[in-house]
Amino acid sequence: MGANPIKSNQWQQYEITGKVDDNPSGVSIGSYVMGKGALLLDDVHVYYKEKGKWIEVQLSNNDFEKPLNDKTGWIGTSKGYSHDLTNAEPKEGKNSLEIAYQEMIKKVKGEAVFEENPAFGELIKKESCKT
Repeated sequence: MGANPIKSNQWQQYEITGKVDDNPSGVSIGSYVMGKGALLLDDVHVYYKEKGKWIEVQLSNNDFEKPLNDKTGWIGTSKGYSHDLTNAEPKEGKNSLEIAYQEMIKKVKGEAVFEENPAFGELIKKESCKT
């Protein structure tokens, strides 16, 4: 996902494929926003292939019409981002999930960890330890 970011602002179908072990104890799916911005998620489906046939895994609240909580299986945990239902632009139904940057993360300059502060990309020469 990180190597192929989605940058469109139109509803489209996206596919993420991969191999799952023969006997998994669980599978997690999700989406995330990198940096400032927001994304909408709606109508989520998961399929697996068995003997050449695609079989859908039943997901709870994949249309985001019910509240988000542990019981429906959809929770958000990213600091600095909200994870809420919105009715602004659903793909289907009345709601979609919105993950949005909240400008709650602040960068502050702390104390130096090392005596020297090399510039980005600067080569650091260090004496080797002799034992």
